[in-house]
Amino acid sequence: MNLHGYKDIYRGSLSNLQVRLYQLSRLIHDFIPALHHLLQQNDITPFFYAAPWFLTIFASQYPISFTARVFGKSALLSLLLY
Repeated sequence: MNLHGYKDIYRGSLSNLQVRLYQLSRLIHDFIPALHHLLQQNDITPFFYAAPWFLTIFASQYPISFTARVFGKSALLSLLLY
């Protein structure tokens, strides 16, 4: 799990999640420019469609109390960002 740094997504202020979302956005920009343009035209950021993917990659591997804290932090972060 930590081979690709997925464990770090769950630590601290979820800033590593923001880094992963930015990386995904750049990959889409570089490799699928038409999709990137369409998403930007409609104000759809990776946070809307990719954050749940990253947050649930290994959610089933952790105790429910830890998973609940992670989802709580992500919900709070989404309220603060938007």
